[in-house]
Amino acid sequence: MRLWQHLKRPPWRTLLLLIAIIGVMGLIYLLWSPGKTVRDGRHDLRSNGIWLQHGWLGDDQWFKRNQKDKALFRDEKRIKELAHTLTSHGVKYVFPHLCPCNISGSIASVDPVQTERFLDCFENFQVVPWIGGVLEVHCSPESPQW
Repeated sequence: MRLWQHLKRPPWRTLLLLIAIIGVMGLIYLLWSPGKTVRDGRHDLRSNGIWLQHGWLGDDQWFKRNQKDKALFRDEKRIKELAHTLTSHGVKYVFPHLCPCNISGSIASVDPVQTERFLDCFENFQVVPWIGGVLEVHCSPESPQW
């Protein structure tokens, strides 16, 4: 019987209640601004991190296999420019890609002179080489789909 009484009520009362609820919700949304966009830099704690591509630590064989120009990565001036740029953006943590490891856990060769050069230029950073998964299990560089 209660349902019948509810259905007999004038529809404008239900509609008015619905409009009032939506209006109150809209007013609350306008008064409380969720997700305020801050663009003046206050959100930047100056402790950012960045992943770098493989060439910064790669050995000569990597450059030959991938037909890359060593001069883009081995020039001390370019390394210092990169360090300066990253410092200006508040980067403290640098993750240079080292390689995917083999199934046995061994990793690809690196150029020791280049690695020292890179670390010398990045002495004010936390440098953590990034191992990009297990070769032919998690990553397959030879595969066109990959």
